[in-house]
Amino acid sequence: MKLEELTGLKTVLFDIVPLANEEAGIAYLNDTHLWVINLNQNHPGFDPKQVKLTQIIELLEHHAHCFRNQDDVFEQERTALLAHLKTLDPDTSVDLPLH
Repeated sequence: MKLEELTGLKTVLFDIVPLANEEAGIAYLNDTHLWVINLNQNHPGFDPKQVKLTQIIELLEHHAHCFRNQDDVFEQERTALLAHLKTLDPDTSVDLPLH
C-alpha cells in the first residue's frame, strides 16, 4: 500500500536514501507541516523487498524530529499519527517510491 493510504494524510514525502549513519532512517515534520520519512538504504537490516508498516512506526517512535517552527504541534501530530498506524496490521507492506 502507499504510505499516504496507510497514514490517511494527503501527502507524505517518503524515500529510500543512503544516510551516513547506521540508523534505520529518520522521520520529521518539516517547516511546511509535511511529514518526511526516509528509510536508510545503508542500514544493515534494510531490505527493499520487505518494507513493512512496523518500520515506519519504529521511525516515528524513536527517530522523529521536527523543524523549530513545528515545536508547538509536533508531539500532538506524532502521537495522532502513531495512534492511527497502530490500529493497522504492522506487517502491511509499504510500497517503495518510484525512482
